[in-house]
Parts: sequence; structure tokens; C-alpha cells
Amino acid sequence: MIRVAVSLWEVALDELPARVDEVMLSPDERMRVARFARRDQARRWTASHVALRAVLGRRLNETPTAVRLEPGRHGKPRLVGRDGPYFSLSHAGSLALIAVVDDREVGVDVEHADRDRSTIARVLSAAEQRLPESERVRIWCRKEALGKAMGIGLGPAPERLDTTSPGDYTLTDLTVGAGYVAALAVAGAEPRVLQRRFTF
Repeated sequence: MIRVAVSLWEVALDELPARVDEVMLSPDERMRVARFARRDQARRWTASHVALRAVLGRRLNETPTAVRLEPGRHGKPRLVGRDGPYFSLSHAGSLALIAVVDDREVGVDVEHADRDRSTIARVLSAAEQRLPESERVRIWCRKEALGKAMGIGLGPAPERLDTTSPGDYTLTDLTVGAGYVAALAVAGAEPRVLQRRFTF
């Protein structure tokens, strides 16, 4: 059986060069950047979306500014007028992850490893509640990744999304930068993850 290949890009958000700025973003994205109260948050958000456009542009053989995105039914971004590639973006602190696959839905999530676990407990399914408390941040990552892959997000009742029984999706824990926890969800069987470092 041939395993589907998922390209996973790690992006160090604080490495965005000064010469690369909001001009690579769409007008809607630039408006969102302008709403950030803190400059460091705006810069990291910009870096993650510039990297996403660059990754997709390379995949499509287009310039990053030519990549056209639109929100899907539940807000998950997708390429305008195309059935693929499928992609997912997540960022926490100074790290972003971008997952790209040609022919099926994908979701990725990254979180700080020291995230407050008490808030996570409220959104776990009954089966997830029985898993070790030390795994809660990782469970949250799996849950976020699964919701993204399904195209529904976590919605108003995240406890209904059970990562111990993901249905037609496969969940994979990822090893990323120190201090972070991450997970990948992809439709179908276990993927082959091709992990790469993105450079601006």
C-alpha cells in the first residue's frame, strides 16, 4: 500500500526578514494585520501567512502574491477554484507549521507544551478524560488538527470530537521545536510525513 505523503513545513516566525512584509499578503490579510494591538503578534501572523503563500506558490508554480485563498464553509482557508492541494496552518509563539497534501483533507496544530491543562479538561470527550492528564496538551493538539481536517473546527461542542475514535482520519503526533507539542490529522491511512524547515 502506498502511503500518502504530507509535506510538513516548520517556520521560525521571528526569522522573517525586514524586506519581507505585508505587501505579500492579500488586502483582507493586511486589514487583519492592522487590527493586532501588539506589533510582535502582527509580525508573527504576517510571517506565518507569508510562509503559507510561499509554500503554496512553490507547489503551484506561482508567485506567492498570485495564490488566491478563500474561506471554506466553516472558515477553513482553501485555494480559489482548485480541488487541491489541501493545506493547514497553525502557529503558537514563534513557531508555525504548514501541512500540505495533494488529494485529501489535512489538519495540523501546534501548541506550547506548558499550556494550561485545566482549561483543556472542559472540552475533552469521556474517552479522552480517561487518558493521562500529562497527555492533555497533546490531546488538545489532536482535537484541533482533527477538527481542521474535517473542515468543521472545534465548533460549539468540542467534547463531541473524540480523538480516541477519529473515524476516517488518522492522527499522528509530531516532533517539533523544543517547548512545543504538535499533531497532524489526515483523511485515510497513516501518512508519510516529510518534515522540512522553511526559510524566508
